Amino acid sequence: MDDRAIGAIGDVARGELNFSWFRSAFRRDHGAKGALDFGHAVIGTTDDLDQYLHSYGPMIRSQWERISHLLAAVEPPTTVFDYGCGQGLAGLLANDLTRGRLFGQARDIVLVEPSSLALARAVALYARLAPDAKVTAINRRFDEVDKEQVPATSPGATLHLFSNSLDLPGFDALTLLIATVRAGRHTILSVSHDRDFNGGSPQIEALAATMTQAGKDGHLIDCRSTVERFTCDNPSRSAGIGWLCEFEVKDG
Repeated sequence: MDDRAIGAIGDVARGELNFSWFRSAFRRDHGAKGALDFGHAVIGTTDDLDQYLHSYGPMIRSQWERISHLLAAVEPPTTVFDYGCGQGLAGLLANDLTRGRLFGQARDIVLVEPSSLALARAVALYARLAPDAKVTAINRRFDEVDKEQVPATSPGATLHLFSNSLDLPGFDALTLLIATVRAGRHTILSVSHDRDFNGGSPQIEALAATMTQAGKDGHLIDCRSTVERFTCDNPSRSAGIGWLCEFEVKDG
């Protein structure tokens, strides 16, 4: 299926490649918001990708803006994992909010996403945001990812991004991280809608507690975890939750 966004991403000047341009260029209201299952559906058409931009773009932008102070403290990584990357909105917003600093040292970017159409847009965006990085696409659900599918990555710091994905039901977040985490320094940065049902914030808080306990038990080195709640600036004033976790994993 042709996607007009792919060619446009390649043609636009890098200095103009940002969230505002992307949403303005491709958002469309097709009256199909209900088909998106509150943003949780595996998207199967470009019309629905455009609808997602229209319906949920303001909330996602506000979520990232509200955790920009957490993002500002993140060490530029050598490797980036974006889990449930969708069409790459987290990458665009993280790049915008750090003025391009965040991906300047990236050599490996691994994208995990069950929608092949969304994944194709994300690959195109990340390839432009981090032109020196190798972009690997894993077209799988979280519960289908195993170590054999995860490529060997460059030494250095690793950033794990979860944008409205760590709160999803139907998978074990710790199992997913075990499949992707290697020895070295790691940062997890998650932002989601704050809710107490259908997965939701309790799922994020449970993982945060597990990581903190692993640090206390000596399984992780220098583990620091911060959970923050906030209200978004979008028209519906959505509740949001952000989580930052920094830790080191010993070799072996």
